[in-house]
This record gives sequence, C-alpha cells and structure tokens, in this order.
Amino acid sequence: MKCRFCGQPLKKDEKICPKCQKKVANSTQLILVAVVAAIALIGLLIVLINAMDLEFLKEKKDKKEETKPVTTQTVEKYESDIDYTLDEAACAAAANDVVATVNGVELTNRVFQLYYNWEVSNFISANQSYLTSMGLDYTRPLNEQKCYYDDISWEVYFVRSAINTWQQYQAVYAMAVEEGFVLSAENQEALDSMPADLEAAAKADGNDDVNAWLQEKMMSDITVEDYVEYTKLIAYYVEYVSVDPTNAELEQYYSENEEYFQNYGLGKDAGPIVNVRHILLQPEANEETGEISEEAWATCKSEAEDLLKEWKNGDATEESFASMAMLYSSDGGSASNGGLYEEITAQTSFVEPFLKWCIDDSRKVGDTDIVKTDYGYHIMYFSSGDQLWRMYAETWYSQEQELSTVDKAIEKFTVESFLDKVVIQEFDLT
Repeated sequence: MKCRFCGQPLKKDEKICPKCQKKVANSTQLILVAVVAAIALIGLLIVLINAMDLEFLKEKKDKKEETKPVTTQTVEKYESDIDYTLDEAACAAAANDVVATVNGVELTNRVFQLYYNWEVSNFISANQSYLTSMGLDYTRPLNEQKCYYDDISWEVYFVRSAINTWQQYQAVYAMAVEEGFVLSAENQEALDSMPADLEAAAKADGNDDVNAWLQEKMMSDITVEDYVEYTKLIAYYVEYVSVDPTNAELEQYYSENEEYFQNYGLGKDAGPIVNVRHILLQPEANEETGEISEEAWATCKSEAEDLLKEWKNGDATEESFASMAMLYSSDGGSASNGGLYEEITAQTSFVEPFLKWCIDDSRKVGDTDIVKTDYGYHIMYFSSGDQLWRMYAETWYSQEQELSTVDKAIEKFTVESFLDKVVIQEFDLT
C-alpha cells in the first residue's frame, strides 16, 4: 500500500503518511489520478498536453536508443497469465471493442488507451523515488514485471487502475447530472472553446491536422471530441466532489477527532503554518579582513528601507514584491522564486529573528517589515497563513467528504467491465 498523495510506501494499518503527513483514505475503491488535482481550471489542459510526462517513453519509441533505467536493481522476469499488449495492427482491429460500461456509457479500447497512458505516466511521475523499492523498471515491458503488492503484472495493475479511474469519472458525472449540478461558467466556457484552442495549439506546433497532433501527444488514437469529453468528465469531477468547509464544520471535526490530532502533535497550540516572501540584502564586507563594519550594516539597512519604500510607493502588490526579490535578493535559495518560502512552522530551521517574525500570531496577509539577521537585512512580506491544526482539519475533512461522494457515486453507478476485450499498444520500452 502507498500514500495516494506522495507515493510513500505505507505499513499495514498506517493512518498517517510519515512523509507528507496526510491522512490515508479509508477507501479501497478510490484510486485518484494525479492529474485531477492539477487541473482545477480545465483551460490548463492545453498546456498539460505538452507537459504530459511521456517523454521518457517517447524517447525510446522514436530513437530506439538505450536509456538509463530509473531503477538500478535487476527486476526478475515475471510470467503473467494475462497479456493485454498487442501489435499496432491488432490494436487497430480491436479499437472499437467495448471494455467497460457505466450508466449506459461505453468505453472502447481506442479511448481506454488514453486512460491507460495517463495512469502509467502519473504513477511513474509521482513515484520516481520509490520505483526501485517497488520493483518497477519502466524501460522494460510492464507485462513482464510483478506488481509490488499482488501476484499480478504491472500491466494488469495499470489496466485495472485505468478502468477504475474511468468508472469514477463517469459515476460522479452521472450523479452530478442526476442532481441537476451545473458546471461553472468559467469551465463551461473553457470546454466550449477547447476545440478551437486545440486547433490553434496544433498549428502553433506546426501541425494543421489537430487530430494527428493530439494522437501524437497523447500516444493514443483519440479525436478532439474524445479529448473534450475526457476533459468534461474531469471538470465535473473536480467541481462536484470539492468541498469548502466552514469554520464551524472544522471546529466540530477537530472536536470529534481531537485525540487523533493530538497524537500527531496537531493540537490547537501547535502554532501556525505560513508562507512568506523576503528580499535579502547583505552588507559589504571588508575585502581584506572579511569583517563587516557598523557603517556597512547601516548602509545595508538604509538600502533595505529605501527598497521597501519604493515598493510601497509603487503597486505594493505581492506580484511586484516577488519581482523585486528576483532582481535584488541575495538569497540564492529563494530569489528565483520571488523570495518565496512555504509551509513555515515553529519547527522550521530558520534563524530565530526571521522565524519569529514569520510565525507571529498577529501576522496578517500583506504585512511587511525589515528584519535583521546574521545574513543581512530581510525585507519581509507575509503571503498567507493558517493555524496548523486548522490546515490539517480542512485537508482531512475535505478528503473524507470527497471520498464519501465518490464512493456513493460508484455504489450507485457500478461498472461492468470486459477485461478479456482489453487490448493496449504498449509503449516501446525494449
């Protein structure tokens, strides 16, 4: 079993992921795909087409060159009784065979290949650090490798996962439509404009045939209509299952699970978790002795005050502060990111004056100040923050509500699968 958020292998009955500290969902049905969290705004799917992490596969397919495998161990060849992989001609002949149905909607091999590709891609991307321990070598055929948790091949694992993912999308969509749920105007507009956006993206990429361009990007024989339908399902899924708990709901959730929170050091006295930006200005040291004079410190402080004043006299926005940080900050660890440091808590290993300013309970979004440390003068900007217990309460509460919604949808709109009809054109990894 692994954490569905960060991929960390989990021990039996482990309730909290030791790596990301998120609550492990109590559901064997739900296998969320990483793409869902990344595309709350479906207009971003045009970008995601180009960003889809299939390059490690396409390099092998296009160049037929030897590439370095992610896993360094020798994976013993697994003799599977099931093999879904067929050659291109056989896959084309079975392209319109139905492999699953939900609520009268049919999934054919042609579209199933898209779900399978995403399943493999997302899993490998999310678990790069754990592939060796899982015994997965993506440079070798997946139907010749044993899955880490069951006596099946990795190919069978991904086939089943892809079917489950499609079922979740279809079931949630069916329940949403049945209850009269209406997609947001923003996402509906993005859906309506997607065919034109895809065509424009294809032409910008030097291809006048949008379907051919899409098929190359997705490594499956889909059309624009297929991809818009796929996007619609994700849009409904993201909007329908998402929840925005009230303060009263979070307080009640904490009260009902206080012992659980306390066991993980998440009492109401655990302090805040915050995001800040800063611009570090360092005083000039003596070239011969390396010492910094009082005059140099004073000059550095004056420069920090002038820079903060310049920001306040300008747009005085977080965006303009980030731009200044990229131009002026001496902190190599954050300058390129607009001076941003995220998820700072009382346990974060920052120097005391810097940390004390960050986790002060009186902080409000937009607060600025100048803080002196041994490194220099820091021009501070408070970006966002919340109490640690509240952040986890919101995350866990939302996850449980979302899981409950999906479970209800799956129970109501069950899948009928025909795995004996499944065929896939495996990525050329050999």
